[in-house]
Amino acid sequence: MRRLSLTCIGYLWSVTAGRWPFIKPCCVPDIETASMEFVRRHTTIPVPKAFGSFRYRDQDYLIMTRMPGHSLEFSEWKDLKDRTRSVLVVQLRDYVLQLRSIPRPVGSSTAVCSVLGGPVYNLRLCTDGSYGPYVNEDQMNLQLRSGVLLENIMVDGDRVTGIIDWESTGWFPVHWEYLKAMFGAMVFEPWEKDIPKIIPPFEFEALGYCKV
Repeated sequence: MRRLSLTCIGYLWSVTAGRWPFIKPCCVPDIETASMEFVRRHTTIPVPKAFGSFRYRDQDYLIMTRMPGHSLEFSEWKDLKDRTRSVLVVQLRDYVLQLRSIPRPVGSSTAVCSVLGGPVYNLRLCTDGSYGPYVNEDQMNLQLRSGVLLENIMVDGDRVTGIIDWESTGWFPVHWEYLKAMFGAMVFEPWEKDIPKIIPPFEFEALGYCKV
């Protein structure tokens, strides 16, 4: 990926006053950029557009469009009106189905990998960097751990305006999304009850995971 100088970043920020771009600390900018472009190309999911990255004091940063609306939080989800929550659930379920309908690349020799075909960065696998790719699920399952955040969903009223944080995107087992979502919701019952309406449930795998 093209690296932008700090001078360019400073100029861009001064012109826009931070209103238009968003600068995100990122662990794997190349993977996140490729993931967002891949999702944009194959679905109607609203995702940020990346412009470039830079590194400052041993931390990578990704420059992208700022999505409209605000990120959801657990407390807000509980207080939403039933109609608003139902409308959001329908939109999110459609986005999950769109992702699941994307065919795997022809000729891929790895079952678990990023959209670039290489290692995946996912905190359920490991917390100290990218790992893999994995030939099969048995090989990957040796390192299962971590979770998912509700605040990656951007909304404005009853409209989903964006889905953010794509650096952990990749080709995973079919139950992966459900387990990640359930892990993030184990401490918040209202969101946990709505997850099966959005993502096809895998209760057996979830029971085993929650005991870990």
